[in-house]
Amino acid sequence: MTRAKPAVAAGEAGSRLGPLIRRLRTTGEPRSRRIALAFSTGLAAKVAAVLPQIVAVPLVIGSIGVVEFGKFATISSALTWVAVTSLGTGPGLTQRLAAAHGEDDHDLEATLFSSALAAVGAACLVSALLVIAGGATLALTSGLSTEDLAIGAVLASAVLVQLLLSPVDSALLAYQEMHWTNVMAGIASVATVIAVAVVAVRGPSVWAFAAALGWTPSVFRVANLVLLVSRRPYLMPSPEKSHRATAVALLGVGVLFLGIQLAPLISQQGAIIVTAASIGPAAAAETSVLVRLMALAGAPILVATQALWPALIEARSKGDGRWIRMALVRTLAFSTLYSLAFGLAMLLGGNRAIGSWSAGGVDVEPGVLAVFAAAFVFIAWTHVFAIVLIGLGYVRFVSVVLTLESLLALALMVALRPILGLAAPWLAMICTGALVTCWLFPARTIVTLRRIVPAAEVEAVPAFVPTIAP
Repeated sequence: MTRAKPAVAAGEAGSRLGPLIRRLRTTGEPRSRRIALAFSTGLAAKVAAVLPQIVAVPLVIGSIGVVEFGKFATISSALTWVAVTSLGTGPGLTQRLAAAHGEDDHDLEATLFSSALAAVGAACLVSALLVIAGGATLALTSGLSTEDLAIGAVLASAVLVQLLLSPVDSALLAYQEMHWTNVMAGIASVATVIAVAVVAVRGPSVWAFAAALGWTPSVFRVANLVLLVSRRPYLMPSPEKSHRATAVALLGVGVLFLGIQLAPLISQQGAIIVTAASIGPAAAAETSVLVRLMALAGAPILVATQALWPALIEARSKGDGRWIRMALVRTLAFSTLYSLAFGLAMLLGGNRAIGSWSAGGVDVEPGVLAVFAAAFVFIAWTHVFAIVLIGLGYVRFVSVVLTLESLLALALMVALRPILGLAAPWLAMICTGALVTCWLFPARTIVTLRRIVPAAEVEAVPAFVPTIAP
């Protein structure tokens, strides 16, 4: 008799937990495993990606000086705008391809992929013409040196190749197979370190460093195309599979993602250009180092959310609100704790670390570093909710809000720069985030989740809001 009671209790517990376990096995568990695989490989790849930045920054500054590095950073920031010409084709492909893959429509998948390559190829042609025209205009009006033009040509060609191959990464993301991209990115990072070291030993120059940093990753991105097509031969690109109407439809979806792509370009890369124009290349070097540091430090958060987006689309299509809520809480907890820890580390020893990293060429004032650390926390907070809202179908809403916020931040940078100097960009990002996205995105997410899951299951979500948002 004494042994029967646990059996009854276990039976009762099993009757209560059985449906949940079956639900997790059929929906959430495989999805979570794919995200875990993408996160682990992505984190390893991002750790490897840190190596070129750690090696390149001190080598370039030590070899050519802060002023030349500032020129290099300004040209790189200007050329990042080339990606805008794709009009969000990559994210549009991911969204449409994920839906076609869910329906096992291989013909549609092949059409989407080939059409996306054709659309991006046209964008690359337009971009090349714009870069040539812009370079010729600057050469005639501002007296750029031959070396400056060579740097621009090397970086522009690398950016165009990476833009042309961007649909491959978008397709792998749609299939939730980002681990292949992550593995190749890690290998490319190691190869980039070797290339930078060779340049530093054989003959350091700005254009040679530009070639090492730009072209080495571009070569390895071709391997992603080989992997994708070898696993799915029906995706082999061909003109017959490309349809103009499909390309236009992808652009229609992609335009919604354009604002999401523009936002970091306007705020972060725009900060470098504004600083270079108003203060000079040496000041732009400091802002560039902080922007690069923000990208490196944000890599774990980016990896965690990158695989989350297509999984959210799948979960939403299946009505798996419980999994969406769990994914939000876990990702938000991770990003909040991580960003706070990074901010604290910056306050305690960031200036010393940045000085060592830049070979003594960059000395950030404590006030600027404090504002930078706070901006990182705000951006990390907003990023998680933005990704969740995209997965829940609010692409247009996120795009419009982020674009307007970044434009407001850029205007505020220009206004605050004479008063606050190099702290202006980061304080502008904090002010606009507190004014717009830090409360608006969580509020929209909570309202949407209450429509998918019972109210009792969403109580854990708003509990995070008062800890960060003002």
